[in-house]
Amino acid sequence: MAAYFNAKQITKTEATIIELSNGLVIELIKLDTGSLKATSNTGLEAVHGASDMRITLAEWEQLTLDTEATEQEVVQYIYARVSTQKQNLEPQVNELVKAYPNAQLVREKASGKDLQRTEFELLNDKLNQGDMVIVYDLSRLGRNTGDLINLVEDWNKRGIGLIVQNLGGSVVDTSTATGKLMFTVLAAVGQMQREIQQEKAQLGIEKAMSEGKFKGKQQSQKTVDACIKAMEYLDKGLSKEAAAKAVGVGVATLYRWIKENK
Repeated sequence: MAAYFNAKQITKTEATIIELSNGLVIELIKLDTGSLKATSNTGLEAVHGASDMRITLAEWEQLTLDTEATEQEVVQYIYARVSTQKQNLEPQVNELVKAYPNAQLVREKASGKDLQRTEFELLNDKLNQGDMVIVYDLSRLGRNTGDLINLVEDWNKRGIGLIVQNLGGSVVDTSTATGKLMFTVLAAVGQMQREIQQEKAQLGIEKAMSEGKFKGKQQSQKTVDACIKAMEYLDKGLSKEAAAKAVGVGVATLYRWIKENK
């Protein structure tokens, strides 16, 4: 039987560390009673004299450790997001759940203008090394290229992976130069597409305005009724400010209504 330790070298003030062949790590210390106390890295404890302690250590060495239980479980997370409460999450959820049935699902309805979103922040906080985040496309993570690049750098340092489903389920390995370049290009292209759409929308508005077809945001019927009532007050001699206040609309709203209905 292996000696494991020299009893004369075990002290009360400093633990002696023993590593068994099966991976158990033992801390051994002498008690005031003269007995030895052993504590393992898996929670085993024993108090014996030197001879019995050697027997106990021999028994512990025969144990088969559950290495899977001691390792951090790797988890896949589906992050599905739409920007507003009225939008439908189900199409992306259904596709991702079908492709990754064992992944945990995180749903969110919030703007992607930045990363300060409740469910996303909760997810990000609990990610561990080796975990994988799955999204339908990069815009589900966020719309700002700078934010996305900073995020992937953080995940890379933490050992967190990313799958982008609309790339055919390809793993974007941001620990490599190629993966980081792909991520950056995709994020930049996405932002460019959004800016082009905004430019097209603005050009359409300017064209409609030049043709007299664009009237901006239309007033509700409640606002129209209030402005009509305000006109009655104007006829009775009230100022526009007083009339607007009396019916509960802004002065600018009343001025705009009068201008559009001359």
